[in-house]
Amino acid sequence: MFKLKPKSKFMLSVGEEGTILLYFQNDTLNKRYFVKNKNSNAIADLKSCLAADKKAPLYLTLNHQEQSYALQSIPGVNRISAYLSIKTKMEHFADNHDINSAFLIEKPSKFDQNWYYLVVLSRAKHLIDYWLNVFIEIGSNFKGILMLPMEMSNIAQKILDKNSNDWKIMVTATKTGGYRQVVMKNNKMVFTRLIPFTDDELPGIIAGGIYQEVQNTIRSLTKFDFKRDDLIDLCIVVQEDIKASLSVINFSESSVSMFTPYELSKLLKLELAISEKDKFCDTIILFHSSKNKPVAIFHTKETKEFYLFNSFYLNSPRFFPFFILTLVIVNVFYLLDFSSNIRVTNDLVIKEQLLSDQLINFSQNYSVKEMDEVYDFINISNILSKIEYSPLAQIKYVEKLKVPHVELKSFEWSYDEIKNSIITKLKFNFQPDKSIFDKYKKLQKRLINNFRTQTVSISNLPATLPTEEQNVGVNVEIEEAI
Repeated sequence: MFKLKPKSKFMLSVGEEGTILLYFQNDTLNKRYFVKNKNSNAIADLKSCLAADKKAPLYLTLNHQEQSYALQSIPGVNRISAYLSIKTKMEHFADNHDINSAFLIEKPSKFDQNWYYLVVLSRAKHLIDYWLNVFIEIGSNFKGILMLPMEMSNIAQKILDKNSNDWKIMVTATKTGGYRQVVMKNNKMVFTRLIPFTDDELPGIIAGGIYQEVQNTIRSLTKFDFKRDDLIDLCIVVQEDIKASLSVINFSESSVSMFTPYELSKLLKLELAISEKDKFCDTIILFHSSKNKPVAIFHTKETKEFYLFNSFYLNSPRFFPFFILTLVIVNVFYLLDFSSNIRVTNDLVIKEQLLSDQLINFSQNYSVKEMDEVYDFINISNILSKIEYSPLAQIKYVEKLKVPHVELKSFEWSYDEIKNSIITKLKFNFQPDKSIFDKYKKLQKRLINNFRTQTVSISNLPATLPTEEQNVGVNVEIEEAI
């Protein structure tokens, strides 16, 4: 079955400064909404737009402070071992973060035998819960959560020198969060930072603040093995007047590129998404993710449950014909098997009739007495077949009852059908010497130890012992229920 690409799509970006909703149709931006918070008047229009196209795929993009990234390398092992190793590391963060995930960004090569994973951690419950409830209420076709810094890194690899292993820093102005910085080394994202907007309105002051924050970021890269002589490719995307103020600042980085959001859109061939007056990059970043495969999709426990349930609900009409076809095939096989069983049943009925006729013939050819003996034999056989027990089991234990100068005189074994139990009767002969009481106690102790689960009864020694020539008999009965 061919999977058609959806003709419409929603991209919702959420940050501390507000929320942006983009609605695309046929890879063209159709509607755009911005709300400062959930109490804004425009929130009703935003919800109406979502409700108007419930089947359109919807992605929630996070652009907030509390998200961190760590590059983890796993030494050269097989893929399963690498996965289990990174999964073990992730268990330490599971309880403290709403999103905790790791995804593979580079496999081993002949030059580098390590597996590289990017660990993503975020606390975003305060941003996600409200919108998740909105999606559930509307019945949106929710697909998952995107991280705006990761989607930015995808753009950075396109506009900066992809073949260069220099450090890369990209700074963009976002309406939902502020000035977002993304730092990459060897084309892998290692760090991100969000600088909130200030109350300053003068472009020169804002440009000076951006410059200072970039320098602070560069100084902090020493923990990622940054050296003073390392080359840095810097890209800044801001509005026109701030760009003009930044252009007069003498950046020490080896390569500096500056764009307005509209210039960036032209570079990415997405100029139809925004106009020259746009001041922020949210639309470009989300549009680029909409047209291309997202870098990674994440879920919290709650969003995962909603996604799975919603996917089944939306796709069930598509799979219903296959379910009906499978049901029909199963029933056909069942009917064929049922027909076969009917034939077997008929054969057994005929065979039963033949055996009954043979039994009648036998009863006519033999006397009643002989037939009674046959029935008795059959009854005994049936009783014995039910008894999953052997006298050898008792003999094995009796062997452990040996006491010096005590003789086992008799052994009887029987089955009590009424009580459904095994009866074992033993008779021991004692020599009437001075140690007879010690031997009696020793036998008594061994009986108790070896037949703990059975009922054991033992006769007492006589009050007056006979002469030495006459042995003393002791009877033992062991009863075991089966």
